[in-house]
Amino acid sequence: LALTLLRSILHGRIDPETQSPPQLGSQCLGEHCYRYAIYPHAGNWRDSGIYREAQMHNLPPKAIQTMLVAENLASRSFICFDDAGLDISAIKKAHTGEGLIVRIFNPNDHEIKTAMNLNIAPVKNIWMVNLLEEKQSPVKFDAPGNIASVQICVPGKKIVSFLVEFL
Repeated sequence: LALTLLRSILHGRIDPETQSPPQLGSQCLGEHCYRYAIYPHAGNWRDSGIYREAQMHNLPPKAIQTMLVAENLASRSFICFDDAGLDISAIKKAHTGEGLIVRIFNPNDHEIKTAMNLNIAPVKNIWMVNLLEEKQSPVKFDAPGNIASVQICVPGKKIVSFLVEFL
């Protein structure tokens, strides 16, 4: 097992006849702090859940202060999937200001079909959008109670984006 923690370049090339300008900061002098994890597992990375473990390591949950609400928000997920394997890469306000963009990434080689459940607010419309947030096609969804459920299919190694509009 080898782990490279710091990489730097030489100020010049191996050939002394060739002059190159100095590369400022190339030696990365100073104190460095690293955080890494080793996750032993059986089988391949897809079956081991290592992608999710890496995400949890690199992006640990953060507690933030919000306004007082009547229900316990810690007891529910705003967006979840029936089957594992997809990664929510962005949840943000739409550029138009109308609705929420949910961007999903499939890190696997194969497509994943699952239900995406939105437990946010009463949903009016869901649209498939491109990365410029331009509407491409409407998406059918079921909305029993305040939970909207939509069947999605995300091809392997692809990103899909949805615009969720609320009542």
